[in-house]
Amino acid sequence: MNEAELPAAWSDMRDVFEVDGSLRDIVVTGTHLDDWERAYDFVRKLVADGKARLETDPHPLPALSQIFALRAERSVVLSMHLGSVRVNCFFFDEEEIEFDVDPRDVPAENEARVVTSFMEGLAHATERQVRLTGEGAHDRPWLWFEPSQNAWTFDSSPAVTAAARDQRFIAD
Repeated sequence: MNEAELPAAWSDMRDVFEVDGSLRDIVVTGTHLDDWERAYDFVRKLVADGKARLETDPHPLPALSQIFALRAERSVVLSMHLGSVRVNCFFFDEEEIEFDVDPRDVPAENEARVVTSFMEGLAHATERQVRLTGEGAHDRPWLWFEPSQNAWTFDSSPAVTAAARDQRFIAD
């Protein structure tokens, strides 16, 4: 995966990855099983080197249908490392694809590039908007990529950032 240019200056984006005890969610909403298939194929290509685990099972990753079958019995988490950034995927439901990133893994510009490159690749794979939000605040994105326009939007307004962080505490 190539590291993309940041959609905004790191000095402006730094607050998005401020360590505050919560995770950052990468979400694709309004999805169906075919979107999941494209997202999962994208992930499998990224981790072809074996740097992913489904719970404690080593690579190779099972078929998506097997993951959704397991989901009926228990929660399922796919963890992968993209450089030094750990990204987790949760298979909560077919209508939303969700990954999370710990801001402690994104202390500087290079790691932020890894995250934005992942988001952009996921957006192109699913042909859907991909958002970076505070944990559980999916309707209040800080950053999003729209593949149909091949464009980033970054909302650095303090009100949006504070509202997304406050939402995390309400949702819990």
